[in-house]
Amino acid sequence: MKDFELMIKQSLHDATDNIHADDSLKERVDFMLTKQKKTISFKKIAVGLVAVACIATVGAVARGQIAGLVSGTYLTKQVYSVSELNNYADKISDKISLPDKLNGHAFRSGDIEKTNKVDENMNKIGEYAELYANYGDLTLTIHKYDEEIDEAEYPLQKGQSKETRDINEVSVYCHTDKYLSVPADYEPTDEEKQMEENNEIFISYGSDSREEQIFTSAGWEQNGLVYNIFTFSDVTFETMFEAAEQIISQ
Repeated sequence: MKDFELMIKQSLHDATDNIHADDSLKERVDFMLTKQKKTISFKKIAVGLVAVACIATVGAVARGQIAGLVSGTYLTKQVYSVSELNNYADKISDKISLPDKLNGHAFRSGDIEKTNKVDENMNKIGEYAELYANYGDLTLTIHKYDEEIDEAEYPLQKGQSKETRDINEVSVYCHTDKYLSVPADYEPTDEEKQMEENNEIFISYGSDSREEQIFTSAGWEQNGLVYNIFTFSDVTFETMFEAAEQIISQ
């Protein structure tokens, strides 16, 4: 398992020397990490750009179980109008209808990606499609409910905020996570390692410099689809619930 961790870390270090992700891509990468921790028991996360966005989590898992999610195969081109993305959305479901604005934030871009489920040897053991819609400070994702990645109970970070609210008979869960974004070759301090071990922070590898951030997201399931809205911007839970209500009510 240690060899696998070293392989991922070295690959990210090599791949990110001259490649820089924009903020929206970095948020999408970190969102995948947040999503994966429901499914995988892990102690270290490696994040970076390998060709396109390649995300892997590392953890102690039984043979044949999911050890990570690798994303980067685009099922559609990136588009810059809601109508065009809505036309592509039937690749996931004909029940999807995206708004021109999300809680006042105008649509900027979006696409649909294929994400591979891999085991600890990076062998593909499944896949699913996910829609991404960037509304500036807020990003919306949608995928079909998948028992392997959506069934597990969410392991809360210690000391972070959380709230659940029923909106039109749909239960929406909002929470925050603390991220420590660091370069691929960064070696965490003993204190940081202990905080990670205690589930107090998420260490995300692949950034240009060391940065502490608060990641806020709202998620729910509706009509067989899983929705998530997330951001690294400074927003209140009320803002996130308002955005969720807009999607749920349309």
